Amino acid sequence: MNEVSLALEHNDFETAFSLLQAALQRSHDPRQQAALALELASVYALFGVGGMDGLATSLDQAVFYNPELKSDALFLALNANRFAFTFEEFPSSDEPRLKAIQAARAAASGSSVARFYAGSALIALGESELGLSVLESVSDLPVFLQWRAWSWRGGALEELGRWRDASLAYHHAAQGASGSDKAALLQDKAAMLLDLEEPHEALIALKESHAAVLGLETPLDAAARLHLEARAHLMLENPRLAKERSELAVQLETSVGEASFPVALVMAQSLAALEDWTLAIPAFERAVTLSEEPDRGFALHELGLAQMDAGLPDESRHSLSRALLEPSYPHKAELHADLAELEYRLGEFDSAERQARIALEMDAIVPASLLLANIAYEYYRLDDALDHYARALEHATEASRDWVIANQMTADTLVQLGWRSPERILHHASLALPHLDAADEWAITLEGYIDRARQLIAPSGTISRTLN
Repeated sequence: MNEVSLALEHNDFETAFSLLQAALQRSHDPRQQAALALELASVYALFGVGGMDGLATSLDQAVFYNPELKSDALFLALNANRFAFTFEEFPSSDEPRLKAIQAARAAASGSSVARFYAGSALIALGESELGLSVLESVSDLPVFLQWRAWSWRGGALEELGRWRDASLAYHHAAQGASGSDKAALLQDKAAMLLDLEEPHEALIALKESHAAVLGLETPLDAAARLHLEARAHLMLENPRLAKERSELAVQLETSVGEASFPVALVMAQSLAALEDWTLAIPAFERAVTLSEEPDRGFALHELGLAQMDAGLPDESRHSLSRALLEPSYPHKAELHADLAELEYRLGEFDSAERQARIALEMDAIVPASLLLANIAYEYYRLDDALDHYARALEHATEASRDWVIANQMTADTLVQLGWRSPERILHHASLALPHLDAADEWAITLEGYIDRARQLIAPSGTISRTLN
């Protein structure tokens, strides 16, 4: 068994299988044969879906030699894995899944190796929190399972939305892995860093991923890496680099007759960032075609926004309305806010207000508040506008675009009210101004507001009585 473990440490599965199968053929002791068949099953389990036929055969062989193994923790854990990767074959019944969860729970009190397979099965079955707690209790695993345990933990943490912890878990997993496994784990780490909006760190991880396979990536692995690089460059506001990486990814997928939604989407996003609507809109349409639920709602939403910016309001309304019909799309509040923005741009203020109020009720607070404020401003309901801008400021991220707009419009609204509260005008204009380009018309306007507000405020801090 030491030789098998050593082979697995080097990802030499061929040698590991040969050693176990040879030992099984030589043995005449049923209990030893059963133990060897169980070890063989545990190796097949490392292949996920691709190893399920071998896993099933080996488990059947193990209980043939020793029926008592049916209650063994490792057998239960491996059998749970068998169901975890095949339960989708039973869509009409949840019973196989429940049985697998029950078996994995029972195995979680066994050896460290049994707990590893139990935890991985639970995660594969969608029980991420429970599977994670099982894996976190594991110690003294063989070397070849240690990095795999970190990888499963990373997947569970990602599923739970704990991206920082997931990135650290993938990092630990990559430290123990090699070759294509290491490269894939570093890409997983990079994806988490992008979700954390840390593109510089993501690019470092992707560079390490490329180096891990010494340029011997498969076309699809390289396309996946380039897709992540493109996402990072979009975050860094380098749309031309993002487009370059996206084009390479598309070429690699095309070379093997494959096309993926993530690559198609980032290609479209890169073109949109360059405001090349002639190419961006067909690219988004391609992404919609390649998408499946729940990605379709996201692709339709992005397509609708591109059409809005391209001056295609009817097409935009159609795409955004289609996205609303996607049952599992989680950003419907933002969709209503964007539909409100579309109606606002068209001057349909009543329709815009209806959509914005729906968005506000669904907790898209900042965009809905800004739209409601702008509509109130258009109708010269300036006190209402101030209330809406105040709500936007309360919930907007400091220094974000929405925060800057809310500050500049608060200052402007107070000016329209006859220079009411010059201290507030000075405060909001001063907050917004540093975030605007000096040549921006709003920057010039705010500088004027600041100068005038200071004139109205006496050195003592009281309002000047100088008349207009």
